[in-house]
Amino acid sequence: MICQTDQITLSTPAAGDSQGHRPGPIANQDGSVMVLALMIMAVMMVIAITSSDTVVTENFIIRNVGIHKENVNLVESALMLGLQRFMQIPDNDPDNFDPDISNTDWINNRTDAWTTGAWYNRGDASTVLNANNSINGNEDEFGNNVIATLANRGEAANGGLRCAVVGWRPVVYPSGGSSSLVVGGPAIWHAGRVLGEYVSVDGGGADNGNGMLRMELGLRRQW
Repeated sequence: MICQTDQITLSTPAAGDSQGHRPGPIANQDGSVMVLALMIMAVMMVIAITSSDTVVTENFIIRNVGIHKENVNLVESALMLGLQRFMQIPDNDPDNFDPDISNTDWINNRTDAWTTGAWYNRGDASTVLNANNSINGNEDEFGNNVIATLANRGEAANGGLRCAVVGWRPVVYPSGGSSSLVVGGPAIWHAGRVLGEYVSVDGGGADNGNGMLRMELGLRRQW
C-alpha cells in the first residue's frame, strides 16, 4: 500500500505588514514632521518680513508728520515776528512802511513780480525770501539765533527761515469810498500781507531734506 503525504512549505513573510504586504512610496511617512516644521517656519518668516516692512513704513510716516508740524510752527513764528516788527512802526511815520518810498528792505511792493509769481509756485523748492526782501526769522533784535529746532537740525545760521511784508492796496468799497472809519480824515485803511517761508538747507545750501513751507497772513494798516 502506498501512502501519499501532502508537503507543506513554510516561508517567512516579506518585510511589511503581518500579511506580507510591502508599503508603497506614498504610504512611507518618514520625514513628514521635518517637512511640516519647514513649512511652518516659512510661513512665520513671511509674516515677520511683512510686519517689519509695515513698521518701517509707519516710522517714516510718523517722522514726516512730526517734521511737518515742526515746519508749521517755524513758519508761524516767522509770521509773528514780521507782524510784531511791522506793528512797531508808528502810524504817523508812513515812510517806513510805504513800499513806494520806504528804504526798509523787508517791506515790499505788491506789484513786484516775485510776490505774484514765484511765491505761489508750488513746484519751486528754492528760496523766494532772501536778504534783499526779508529778515531772518530766527534772529532776535540783537542778531542771536533763538529757535532750538533749527539749531538741532544744524540750520540755525543758514537763513532758511525768513519773513517779509508785502503791501499795500487801499481798502475801498466796490461802489467807491474807503472803509476807513475816520470820516473826512486823510487816513484810510490799506491791506497787505505778512509772508513767512522755511526752506531746509544744509551747510552748503544745497539740500532741503526737512522740506519747505510758505504761509501768509493778511494785514491792515491805516495811514
